[in-house]
Order: sequence, then C-alpha cells, then structure tokens
Amino acid sequence: MCQEPLAQGIRRCYEDATPFFLHEEALALYRTYLVVGGMPKAVGRYASTKELQPVREVQSEINETYISDMPSAQAALCKSIWNSIPSQLARESTRKFKYGDVVKGGRAKQFAEPLGWMEAAGIIKLNPQTNSTSAPLVARKGGAFFKAYMGDTGLMFYKFGLSPDALLNPATYGSLSDSFRGALAENYVMQALTANGLSSFYWTPGDSSGEVEFVMNTPDGSVLPIEVKSGQNVRSISLRTYMKKSGCPLGIRISTRQFDLEGELKSIPLYAAFCIGERTSG
Repeated sequence: MCQEPLAQGIRRCYEDATPFFLHEEALALYRTYLVVGGMPKAVGRYASTKELQPVREVQSEINETYISDMPSAQAALCKSIWNSIPSQLARESTRKFKYGDVVKGGRAKQFAEPLGWMEAAGIIKLNPQTNSTSAPLVARKGGAFFKAYMGDTGLMFYKFGLSPDALLNPATYGSLSDSFRGALAENYVMQALTANGLSSFYWTPGDSSGEVEFVMNTPDGSVLPIEVKSGQNVRSISLRTYMKKSGCPLGIRISTRQFDLEGELKSIPLYAAFCIGERTSG
C-alpha cells in the first residue's frame, strides 16, 4: 500500500507544527520500520508477504554477507565491532563507543582502519562528539569520542535477537527497557539524517550528565540541536541547556508526542524524523 498521502500529511504538520490526525497509526508504522528497516530486499519481502519471519531470514542473510565481505586482514576486529554496536548503544550510561567493550585493552590506533572501512562501506555511521556551541561545529580533539550506529535499524533490531512481537505488541512494548528503546530510536534518527545527506555531532555538557544526541551546522551559520526520546518523557534539560548556551533560534525534540511549537522548541513525533533537512522538489 502506497503511503505517500500519509507522508505528505506528515510533512504539512511538520511545517505548520499542527497535530497529525493519524498520529497513532503513524507511530505503529514507525515501530514496524524499526523491525523491518530500510534495506531494499527486506522491505520488498515484507511488502510481498506482510509477514515478519521472512524479513528476519533476509536480515540474517544480509548480516552474514556483511561479515563475509569484511577485509580479511581486519575481519575479526570488524566482526567484533559490528557485534558490539547494539549493546554499546543500549547502555544505560554513556552510549559513547568504547574500544574496551570490543577488545580488552583496545586502543584507538588499532580501530582506525576497520572503523574507517566499515563507515566507507556504509554499514555503520560514526557520530563524533563536539564541545562547540556555535557554528561551525567541530569534532572534539583526539578523535576518540564518538558514537557508532548501524546503517540500518532493522538489522540492529535483528541483532538484539528479540521477536518482532516484543516491540510491536502493546502488551510487551512497555516492559522493554528504556535504554533499548532509546537505542533503536537514536539509530533510526541517525539513519534518517544520513539519508537526507546531513552531517552531525553529539554534545555532552562538561559540568553535568546528559547529552544532546544530534547537533548540526546550518547553512545560515547557526546550529540546530536535536534531542531524541523514545517515549513521552520529554524534560529536555540538556537540550534547553544547549539552546541557552548556543543562542540557536530553534531546537527540535523528537518523541512519541504530537507536533507542537513552544517558543523556540519544536516538538515532532518519531515518525517525522525524515522531514528534518529533507530535500523536496517543486
């Protein structure tokens, strides 16, 4: 079924900051996307069967293909990196990529080549930390502070080994850990920003805990901070801190809540992440 009318309605609500009347239906599609992902073969299998088990079989094949295609000289380390990303993103504390979580005593030097190959191949996406609050944003010196995401959220969900019903069934969805749901949401938003050709960083305040998941340079010389929440809890302390320090004209909060605009803070539902920086014709 073509969802273009739905997408157009979401785009209008994104521009106007008005509630979307098919909000719950769109959130259900978002959760389905977390399971299926955007790999053409997986999407095609789901479109033709409307069943998730065949999708899992495709994702298993893709996962094995990625592993078999990893360069022989770095295959073991690449595979270890690949397998560690879901758990690194689902940490309850910092989601910063930790070399020691992949190889005991791991150091940046041994990871540079495999990480570079994997990002160039498009199977992962790295998001560096920045200390900047004004444009142009630059990565934190040293290059060892970054997050690593999977190129496809459907593959990430597959690698957690959960049944799709665990995420899609309302009776079980609420019992899943906040860190797990947050990891999926964050990876999904990274995927949406990447698809729109956007480059980003993440920001952590130096004197307290918390973070802003994505901050970006804008063409007009400002910065755009984006906070990601997997549910209704939207206190946005770190986002507001960043907005105050940077003086940026707009901040975006992504959650399961409806579209809204509160002063300089724009609230959008998770299913509307594709609208951020979208290039449209006409």
